[in-house]
Amino acid sequence: MYGLDQVICDDRMGMLCGECIPNMTVHFHSHSFRCKPQNYCKYGPLLFIVAEIVPITAIFLLLILIDVHLTSGGITGLIFFAQIYETLYAKTRGFSGNNIPDKYTLYHLIYQSINFDFLEIDDLSFCLNKNIKTLDILILKYLVSAYGLALVILTVYLVKCCSRFKCCKINSRKLSIMQALSTFIVIVYSKCASISFKILQYEALYHEKEHKLTVVALQGNFEYFGNRHLPYALLAIFVILIFVLPMPLALIAYPLCNHVFLKLNLGDKVLVKTFIHKISYYKLLPLFDCFQGTFKENYRFFSGLFFLYRIILLLTLSSSKEITITYLMILLQLILVLLIHALAWPYKHKIHNVIDALLFANLAIISCLQLLKFSTMDISLSQIKAVYWIEITLANIPIVCVVTYILYKIIRKLRNIINYKKNTDQTEITDVIFLADDIREEQIDDYHRI
Repeated sequence: MYGLDQVICDDRMGMLCGECIPNMTVHFHSHSFRCKPQNYCKYGPLLFIVAEIVPITAIFLLLILIDVHLTSGGITGLIFFAQIYETLYAKTRGFSGNNIPDKYTLYHLIYQSINFDFLEIDDLSFCLNKNIKTLDILILKYLVSAYGLALVILTVYLVKCCSRFKCCKINSRKLSIMQALSTFIVIVYSKCASISFKILQYEALYHEKEHKLTVVALQGNFEYFGNRHLPYALLAIFVILIFVLPMPLALIAYPLCNHVFLKLNLGDKVLVKTFIHKISYYKLLPLFDCFQGTFKENYRFFSGLFFLYRIILLLTLSSSKEITITYLMILLQLILVLLIHALAWPYKHKIHNVIDALLFANLAIISCLQLLKFSTMDISLSQIKAVYWIEITLANIPIVCVVTYILYKIIRKLRNIINYKKNTDQTEITDVIFLADDIREEQIDDYHRI
């Protein structure tokens, strides 16, 4: 069975390895939900704060205070690449077929952080509670995302209030609640969507080709939508209805409806005005602009397509049971996405279109390599390792480009500062010379006058 993650059956028992053996518990930060000894569980809350709350607080405060726009052109595609790649990698992480090497590298940790998974490594996992279940781990990740939202709103309002005092030098005019919300949404959207799909993922059990029972895929001892699964399922459906689905629908519908209203002259109709007022249309315009400002006027709905792509890809990963079919479908979908963007060229700036096209092509090639690794073809170990290292190289290219660009910007900034300082010093020296000449001329004039 393959889901968005695999449940490793070591130290597990029951239907679909749904529960841990006695004296074992599911460890937090284990990507495969491993069951490990119940050691040091009393330190679990403290480790949770250090491993989850502290990194999230640091990342959001940094993004908000330095005014980074994660919805700008180029960055949007980069975050999409990181989140989808890490999800694709999680699909096969720990899979031992074909003797595929499985190593953690720095770029995995970077992509995990962008996907809101910090140090999701089995060796660094820890006991949070002796009685915790796999679905409880997923609910905790919901709470972490909710904490991020609360932190964003609180930080913006505190900075606004603090800016009224002279001791606070933070420029609050650049700090917008809508910019902060858009940053939060871009980071946590894939996380919340994947958690919801994991909770709602099911597995049908058969006996002699006769359907017997439907259970939760990641918690095989829970009947699907049974009494024990129902609270988790309702929360997942709630998140999907209020967050996962509305985001792409709103971002796609807003520019399209706007064009319809203008062409049909419906803006002055009483019914339309009432509808717009009821949904707080004008209050949401700044949020829409944060996502859509980087696109051409006729292609602003592409901001919603990025979220829609995430839903389709994550649904494919969670619904398909055969790994080769999964990667074939992913490959076809990525090729379609690449064609759509290549034909539309939706961004205002050409370089942003080129960046996104290269990132989509990179993802498609990586998916093709994954399909090759897990295919039934007779492939030698040396060929598998070659494919693996090609995939590693392709995955590292975006990070190398970003680091190179950041270093270039830093060097350019330092050079400008040095040149400015040199020009300033030269100007001061010139002023001193002119001042000395003026004083000397005044002294000569005074001498002749005497």
